[in-house]
Amino acid sequence: MEIDKIIERVIRLRIFYDRNLFTESTRGNVIVLCAALEALLKELIEQDTSQKKQAIKNLIKGKEAYNTFFKAINTAQLIGIVNDITAEGIHMLRDLRNDLAHGVTLLSDDKEVSSRLQAISDKLEAVPNDEPQWCLHGVAIKLLHGIVYNYAEENGLSRDDITSIWEPIRQKIINEK
Repeated sequence: MEIDKIIERVIRLRIFYDRNLFTESTRGNVIVLCAALEALLKELIEQDTSQKKQAIKNLIKGKEAYNTFFKAINTAQLIGIVNDITAEGIHMLRDLRNDLAHGVTLLSDDKEVSSRLQAISDKLEAVPNDEPQWCLHGVAIKLLHGIVYNYAEENGLSRDDITSIWEPIRQKIINEK
C-alpha cells in the first residue's frame, strides 16, 4: 500500500476517534480502538506483497495467518509493518480489550483499568496523564502514528518524509465537507 494512502487512512481514524470516541466509556473506547487497529493491520497485511508475507501465508493456510487480532499483530510484526514496541503495545491493549469485554471483574475496577492503560502508555513512551480517557487517547495516537512510522521505515522512508506528507493530507481531509 502506498504510504500516502496509509497516512490518509490513519488521519481519518484519528479524526474519527477525536470527534466521536472520546466519551465517558473507557471500556467502549478500548473496544472500538482495538477494532480500528485490527482492521488497519489486516488491511496493511492484505496489501503487503513481500516475500515474508508469502512465506507466512504458505506456512499458515492463507488468511488464517491473520484472521484474529492476535494473529494480525504477530503477522504485522513478522513482515515488518510494526516494530516490536508497537506490537507489544497493541497486544497489551488487546489483552485489556479482552478483559473488558469478557471479564466481569474489571468492569467496576477503574484503578486497574487506569493502571493498565498507563502501563501501555509507558511502554509506548506516550505523554503521561492521570485521566484514563486522556491516557487512552495518548495510547491511541501513539499506536496509530507508530503503525505509520514503522511501515514507512520498513519501506525506506524517514520520519521527516512522513511529516512532509502528513500535513497536506490532514489539511485536505479537514477541509472536506
